[in-house]
Amino acid sequence: MAFKTYDTYTTSDGTKYVGMYSDNRTQIYKEDADGNRTILSSTKGGNRKSAQRKKVSDDFDSFIGSVKKAETGVDLTYSDEDVKAGGGGFFKKDKASTITFSDGTILSSKAGKTSNEIATLKRLADEIGAISVANKPDETEDTTDDTTVLDET
Repeated sequence: MAFKTYDTYTTSDGTKYVGMYSDNRTQIYKEDADGNRTILSSTKGGNRKSAQRKKVSDDFDSFIGSVKKAETGVDLTYSDEDVKAGGGGFFKKDKASTITFSDGTILSSKAGKTSNEIATLKRLADEIGAISVANKPDETEDTTDDTTVLDET
């Protein structure tokens, strides 16, 4: 089973995210600057490479869009109420599960069964949250002195 790379994205700290697919599997993983890999999303099933490519492209593009937003320092948080299960839709067509972040950004996944999708989304959302926290602008105190000094002469 040979994987093909759908796309990659590297953050400013050197963390690389990779979306891959094969005939019957999709995968999104991160690789830190030291070369350590962590699988964030993995699904097995299906038998058409084109379907797997579509599945990983939807999930990866949604994830990377949120990563890019988090890198700008946007505060992206979520609660359990923000998680919506997808499941089977009309004619059993799979619907993506979603997480809606505090700013309205939506992260979606069709990575396997609904319970797996939700677990995957939470892993991806936690990764995004960590990026958001790491890039949050420093809140510094205003040290400007607004005192008016009169000329004594």
